Amino acid sequence: SIPTSSGAWVELVGILGYDRYREVYRFAWLDDKYAIFDVHEGHWDGEALVVNNIRSRTTFRFEERDYFSRMTWHEINTEEFRFSSDLSLDNGKTWFTQAKGHYIRNV
Repeated sequence: SIPTSSGAWVELVGILGYDRYREVYRFAWLDDKYAIFDVHEGHWDGEALVVNNIRSRTTFRFEERDYFSRMTWHEINTEEFRFSSDLSLDNGKTWFTQAKGHYIRNV
């Protein structure tokens, strides 16, 4: 679940996988509000896994404008990881962070 700027919440289901034939990570998610099946692709950048939807163009669209998305996972270990979700309005030239998270294993 993530909050929206209006204060509502959006429920998401995501799948992360690695395409060994094309050597690319893919992250896809589907939400319960807009029903956008958003596909991101990317690679490791140092200690962070970074994917975006620039190539797939499966963006959220509002008033004829594409909202590109980038996800970054970092500080990954067996018990926890951190992530950030960024948006771009200029096809990935500049990004701004819309959300940050910290997942901790609940045993």
